[in-house]
Amino acid sequence: MSTTEETFFQSMMAKSRVDMPYSDFEDRMMLRIHKEITFKKSLLKDLNLSILFFILGTGLGLLISTMLDVSGKTVAGISGPNMLIFFQLLFVAFVLMQSEKLIKLFIKSKKL
Repeated sequence: MSTTEETFFQSMMAKSRVDMPYSDFEDRMMLRIHKEITFKKSLLKDLNLSILFFILGTGLGLLISTMLDVSGKTVAGISGPNMLIFFQLLFVAFVLMQSEKLIKLFIKSKKL
């Protein structure tokens, strides 16, 4: 290559250089990526804990329901069958509400 071609290429390369829009652009981008990774890890941890406690709570609720069914005693003037029905209604309501929240959390984690 001749010197004129070299100078031509050097001048073209100098013109093609693009400066970063901000001096801390790379640092901010890496910080943002780090925050997203941390958020995803914490969301996965929360999802696993939610599933664990949902299963434990459901098991405990079924155990209490079985224990109330076995004991035919009255507590605070409420008979055993009435107390069992009341507890089962509350149990079903809580299971449905927590299931909905767990499903929403699972869908949110899949979108990320």
